[in-house]
Amino acid sequence: MRTTMNKVATATWLILMVAGTTTTTGAGLMGCVAALDVEADEDEPIDTRDNEIFQGVYDCSERNDRGNRNGSSFAIKVVSVDARPVEIETANAYIAMQARARSQRVNRRIVSGFRTNAEQQHLYGCYVNCNCNNCNLAARPGYSNHQSGHALDLNTGDSGVLTWLNNNGRSFGFSRTVPSETWHWEYWGAVDFSGPCGRPPPPPPTPCNTGNYDGAFCDDEGSSSESAHDRLRGELGVNFHCANVDGSPAFCSGRDATRGETIFVLGRATDVPLSGHPDAFDDDDGHTYERDFNAAYGIVLGASGTGNASPNGIASRSTVGIILRRMYLLPPADRDYFDDDDGSSQEDTHNRVAAAGLILGYSDSDGGRKDYRGSDPITRSGLAIIASRAATQRLVPIWDIPEGCRGGPFDGHFCDDEGSANETLNDHLADDLDVPGLECVRAGPGQTGFCGTDAATRGLALAIFGAATGIPMEGHDDAFDDDDGHLYEDAINAAFAYGVIRGANGGTEALPDGLCSRDTAGIMLDRLFALPGSDVDAFTDDDGSSNEARHNRLAAAGIFAGSSDGNGGRTFDGGDVMRRQDVVTVIRRALEAGLLPVSTQEPPGGPGAGGGAGGGAVDDPVDDPDDLEDPDPPVTPPEGGIDDIDDIDDIDDIDDGDDIDDPALPSERVVDEDRAPLPRSVRSVGCAAAGEGDRADGLLMVAPATCFILSVSRRRRRTQQQPRRPKSHDYSNS
Repeated sequence: MRTTMNKVATATWLILMVAGTTTTTGAGLMGCVAALDVEADEDEPIDTRDNEIFQGVYDCSERNDRGNRNGSSFAIKVVSVDARPVEIETANAYIAMQARARSQRVNRRIVSGFRTNAEQQHLYGCYVNCNCNNCNLAARPGYSNHQSGHALDLNTGDSGVLTWLNNNGRSFGFSRTVPSETWHWEYWGAVDFSGPCGRPPPPPPTPCNTGNYDGAFCDDEGSSSESAHDRLRGELGVNFHCANVDGSPAFCSGRDATRGETIFVLGRATDVPLSGHPDAFDDDDGHTYERDFNAAYGIVLGASGTGNASPNGIASRSTVGIILRRMYLLPPADRDYFDDDDGSSQEDTHNRVAAAGLILGYSDSDGGRKDYRGSDPITRSGLAIIASRAATQRLVPIWDIPEGCRGGPFDGHFCDDEGSANETLNDHLADDLDVPGLECVRAGPGQTGFCGTDAATRGLALAIFGAATGIPMEGHDDAFDDDDGHLYEDAINAAFAYGVIRGANGGTEALPDGLCSRDTAGIMLDRLFALPGSDVDAFTDDDGSSNEARHNRLAAAGIFAGSSDGNGGRTFDGGDVMRRQDVVTVIRRALEAGLLPVSTQEPPGGPGAGGGAGGGAVDDPVDDPDDLEDPDPPVTPPEGGIDDIDDIDDIDDIDDGDDIDDPALPSERVVDEDRAPLPRSVRSVGCAAAGEGDRADGLLMVAPATCFILSVSRRRRRTQQQPRRPKSHDYSNS
């Protein structure tokens, strides 16, 4: 606050200026007056507190007045808040802000609001003449922001008011525009509030404002796409609501979807791996969907003519079709589905997505084939419908398709074990022995993967070990309760009957879905073949453990060789997780060595008393305590579906012309599964395959096994050439 004496002195100099004095000092004061033309600092207004009883009271009765901004006059509508005049939009924002502050026990009040030209003239005269209003500094008439209607002087001297405004004011569109004035706050429409003043009557009740609606969203009640929206949010786990309407989440079904939203929905609905990808585009840096675009590079190559991600561009139905074709490796269609794309470069893509049941098109008014309408935009609802249809069809995205299955041709039952040491035994287990659960993924016609680098479960290991050695699977008593109805219940009961397993947790649980550790697999095989003892200490990491003798027997039999410890020795790595290919590798080695399983003997008379009880019984820990460390795998999402509907609205985007040209991939591919990288889910625990060689950089180098040919094996040649795929950071290296 300036002192009264200073204000008098200032007023005196101003009078001298007006009188035409041209001293040097007077010239300096001319600059001071000019500064007042653009809302110079004003002194804090005198708070008479005469409106305390009206705090929080507003009257939306409008009056027309004249506002001023930088000397220009304009029409303005003014209402009353806290018994002070306020411009109507500023009033709505202030009322919302005041209500929030009061809910937090902060009593905020307007001291000075809108001023007419006459009111500003009075305050300016008081300042110049220093004969009223405490000589407070004031801007010239027409140049105070209070005349614009957007400036409010608030009671920041009261307890807690200034702190609350500093922390929350911007959330309501208010900010301090004069740094020296803590009381001066202005609203310039940064946030739009549908306040009580100047608004039409409230709309009739809706599900959004009443909260009476079913499902995840309030604005799709009873619509044909409601189930797809709910499935996207629930089963598929994609949080894609557009906003809160009257406090309830809304989906905004008919709104056009952007390219970023398209990549987000289709990728997240299929659990696309988001980490570990290089930056693919420059125009999405810092964007909400940048990680999604980096993960999808190869599926999205960039908008036509720019090579940009264009995350905010609208996505066309043709663009979505291109993404789906690449994402699911959709095969060519056997017929022409649409008549509005004949001869276009995108006709083949449209037919592929139609054959897959993803985009069905619009009925033709002439009764002919449907229209695809490739240039139309895809809507948010259209994305949810497509994601739901893909889940119903159980389509597998490229990031879940084994690399060997992305090309062709290939021999045998599986597309991802071509040329591997286990290929013959894999085919035998699937084609001749009908072991369930071997086919980890179906990528399309003639494309069945084994997924050798995925983690193996205890149930799968027992099924493979039992089938490969001829253990009878039927006619055994029910051994455990936690596998009732399980895919591998018969294999588990047979393994228990022959003493191959005893059960975890005091012998009460089979844990069929628990991950199978190397120690657990070793216990099973030691008992399965009743391995003889060995005097050779094969490993350096199990000295003194209860499993040391068993590990030595397994090494002597040539089943497990371990990994280098870097000092000339080997480690067994008993806690590491077995991969699916490891399970086949160890049983193949046992058969190659000519080991005879306990299945050649009569079933034992009691649990754990026969078959493998010979060499392995002495050192076997009771209740297999090592098995207890095997966690349960993730629960498989429930199956579900929605009724196919005739693509309601979808949405448009810029033309992805360059996206259409897919670079060719080699038609032949050979995968050495013993050199394949470990799966993401188990790499952190150092999972290693059973076999010779050292582990380096997360890979296990294993020499090919000696020649092993089963006498019974049906080999089937797959000759279908798969669709070509573009290069990708994560999904394809060829």
